[in-house]
Amino acid sequence: MPGRVIATLPGYQFLDSLAVEAGGKVCVATIFNGGITAFDPDGSTEHFAFPDIVTTNICFGGADMRDAWVTCSSTGSLFKCRWPRPGLKLNYNAGSAGAHGGYAVRRGRPSSRSRPPTAVTRQFRGVAASRRMSGSTRSR
Repeated sequence: MPGRVIATLPGYQFLDSLAVEAGGKVCVATIFNGGITAFDPDGSTEHFAFPDIVTTNICFGGADMRDAWVTCSSTGSLFKCRWPRPGLKLNYNAGSAGAHGGYAVRRGRPSSRSRPPTAVTRQFRGVAASRRMSGSTRSR
């Protein structure tokens, strides 16, 4: 049996990936509304607009968990911004990422200890270019 509905957004909107704030709000990428919608457990919402109608994901990081990484798919952009509240610290944030199967990243590239992602999207002079990487750990 599904749980209860917390909130329903008006109009034509799709909800995609999400992340949770430390205080309990659920931040959801909102397609067609172009941004991130933060849902409070009481059902109220707050919208943070991004310049792309296909905003697809959010995650939190940084020392204070207030760095938000947001993917915008129609433009192939990855945004990093300061979020007004900290994100929830996940178990793999507390220890070594490599020990938990995560990717160790140094200066924007996978380290030699990490497995490379299957596809890497780069922003180069305003044009997104995707390339598929082989199974090696070599960075280009």
